[in-house]
Amino acid sequence: KRKISQATCEKYKIYRDETHLRFPYFDGSGRLKGFKIKDKLKNFKYEGTTTDTLFGQHLFPTTGKRIVITEGELDAASCYEAMENWPMVSLPHGAAGARKDLQKQIPLFQGYEEIVLFFDNDEAGRKATEEAASVLPSGKVKIARLEQYKDASDALQANDSEAIRRAIWDAKAYQPDGIVD
Repeated sequence: KRKISQATCEKYKIYRDETHLRFPYFDGSGRLKGFKIKDKLKNFKYEGTTTDTLFGQHLFPTTGKRIVITEGELDAASCYEAMENWPMVSLPHGAAGARKDLQKQIPLFQGYEEIVLFFDNDEAGRKATEEAASVLPSGKVKIARLEQYKDASDALQANDSEAIRRAIWDAKAYQPDGIVD
């Protein structure tokens, strides 16, 4: 239904058991610590020990050209589906915890030339983008927007991987409000 291939699900180790989707979370050494579990009504719970890492973080190098951060696990997998082999990670606590979750990963982000924030196209996503961008390394942050879809998952379900790629490639440099010359 989500148009995410088996290969991408295997890479991220996403799987479904009965009526739940399970998203594994690993610590900084790559050890499985727990699962975020989502039911059909979008209720979430967590099993295991929580980590400070982002979803998918253990799969990618700590340095590189670009890292893309999405709001949800399915969005990260959808972006990976559209742009295979590029680092695509997501927030463990959604938009509400974006600033706090990303602050814990500043050393990781310093290793990348570009940090692309690709949050949902809704009020919570826009607010989280502003809050998150303000704590990330200056001059590296870009904002990706999908005007015609709520998020990357919706674009992929509409068979529009090109919209995902365009949003990432055309991401605009973050310009904080309120800077007075």
